[in-house]
Amino acid sequence: MNVLRYVGSSSDTARTLSQIAELAGVSRREVEQAVQQARMDGVPLITSERGVWRAQMPQEARQMAERLRSRAITQMETAAALDRAADAMEQTGQETLWGRAA
Repeated sequence: MNVLRYVGSSSDTARTLSQIAELAGVSRREVEQAVQQARMDGVPLITSERGVWRAQMPQEARQMAERLRSRAITQMETAAALDRAADAMEQTGQETLWGRAA
């Protein structure tokens, strides 16, 4: 799916993922995947609470890259915390956070 035909050309004309999904006749998740693929292909797409648009200035793309890095770091920290919780559960023989599963 070519999301580029539906994204805004600036933050003022941004469209939400849901709006793009409706216009394209696909699911919101498919739009998310298409946005990801477009970025991987070098298209500087920006996402925010306003919606999706193509960056007009390099600093827009750099700010989006920083937000993505920050989210990735948070996700890695969360994954590490889950690993620690799983390790603790294994060490104590605990099958759930609330004790043994019924």
